[in-house]
Amino acid sequence: MKHTFLTVLVVLFITSCSKDDESPSPNEGSQKAQLTQLLDKKEVDGFYGSVLIKKDDEILINDGYGFKNLTEDQKNDPNTIFDIGSITKQFTAAAILKLEMQGKLSVEDSLHTYLENVPIEKQNITIHQLLTHSSGLLGSIGSDYEVVDTEMFLEQTFSSELQFSPGEKYAYSNVGYSILGILIEKTSGQTYEEYLKDNLWLPAGMNKTGYRSPEFQSENIAHGYQGGTDFGVPNSSDLWFDEGPYWHLKANGGILSSTRDMRKWHEALNTNEILNEEAKQKLLFKHILEEAGGDSYYGYGWVIQELEDGTKVHWHDGGNGVFYAQMFRFTEAQNTTIVILSNQASEIAETLIFDIVSILFE
Repeated sequence: MKHTFLTVLVVLFITSCSKDDESPSPNEGSQKAQLTQLLDKKEVDGFYGSVLIKKDDEILINDGYGFKNLTEDQKNDPNTIFDIGSITKQFTAAAILKLEMQGKLSVEDSLHTYLENVPIEKQNITIHQLLTHSSGLLGSIGSDYEVVDTEMFLEQTFSSELQFSPGEKYAYSNVGYSILGILIEKTSGQTYEEYLKDNLWLPAGMNKTGYRSPEFQSENIAHGYQGGTDFGVPNSSDLWFDEGPYWHLKANGGILSSTRDMRKWHEALNTNEILNEEAKQKLLFKHILEEAGGDSYYGYGWVIQELEDGTKVHWHDGGNGVFYAQMFRFTEAQNTTIVILSNQASEIAETLIFDIVSILFE
């Protein structure tokens, strides 16, 4: 939905700017009422999930819709835990930048600096290229739930063909982000999850984010639903091992979190407590154009777009066909954060952002 998003959003802003400047804009109370009405209707239409909308310092919406466990008649709420999919990548990217701040690596370092037996054609792939999906590595090399340890994953990756010469262009790669997860473990001496917990999540006040380390109460984790089927909880022992997912998913997706914790992450990014200004500039810089002739760029784990009024939009989505998640941060005058987490992937969940934006920025 990346390119569709920009097109629709630009139209909304042009429409907004074309209105009589002297016309009174709706106040936040009116917006809150409209948003509440919208989301109540979407729930009736079948939306399952939780939504957070924060504008300036006011939380306009932070509520749950539909069921987290239909069998037990348990409703979603702001503390419900969801699979956030590829939004995981922004945490992996932030961890790499934290390690750079700590002097343990540089984003300009090459793979062979940290890994053994790297084939010649892959030796000079840099951490920067992994972060920006410009390494040439394949998008994926196996099922998310295939049993594969570090050694097996590296063997699969190193034996696969490059799609193009490293640094040549953008091509989304889950494999690249899993390699970043391995580098986090190699350079920190901790597991991927332990490092993120100690250096990102707990300092941000996020105590219900992770794979296995949070003490999740099972009744707070949303079941995934699709086509009338209950797919159960995403961290089931049938799918993951004791430490979390295997390497086809680890570090590129599958993190569990809530709208409550994602709000805390947004607030942490507005300070220098976790990442300093230099690191945040790298995180949210327009490093590489996603598509020739397009307007969307990839930063480090974030899509970066700029609207005609100068507003910058930092966002990412993720999903696995059952769970679907979006996080948007509008900077400058708009100063708005929107988090949508759903345990029933659908057109309603994917397009809800457009309805929300049309109310907020009308």
